[in-house]
Amino acid sequence: MFNMTYFLQVVLPALIAIVIGVIVGCVLASLISKFGKRRELDPSHIHLLKLIVRWLIIIVLVIVVAGIFGMGVQSIWISLAAFIAMMVVSFFAAWSILSNLLAFLIIMVMGPFRIGDKVVVMPENIAGEIIDINLIYHKLKTEEDGVILVPNITFITKFVLVSSKK
Repeated sequence: MFNMTYFLQVVLPALIAIVIGVIVGCVLASLISKFGKRRELDPSHIHLLKLIVRWLIIIVLVIVVAGIFGMGVQSIWISLAAFIAMMVVSFFAAWSILSNLLAFLIIMVMGPFRIGDKVVVMPENIAGEIIDINLIYHKLKTEEDGVILVPNITFITKFVLVSSKK
């Protein structure tokens, strides 16, 4: 049976919160892009900033929606702590993921290459143009228009020949 009171007091506010979150996310992404272009920031740094903002909005939305559905602050914190504990255990179980995340941070800080640069990883001769950089891997477009996913740790542990597009 459809309960109009529940819909108006719980479901509708949750949907409105989600829509507002999506709108805020789009506006912030646009502002970050404009700011990055005005300051001539590297596109990979702009992408990273957008990713961080997107995840922060998602976390806030989950907490807000959970509160709308009646979860207390204490329940939310307990759930968040349990989630973080599971993530820590997962990181230790999958050490390669953690090493790729750390390699990503090193690559972002050192900035040895950017999206659009051509790279060759040696001695495997993995070659291509960097078309995307994310937390776990780089996407390289090959000369044959294929896509190779190369783990970030590879760029830290191997010799890399970089040819800038500049």
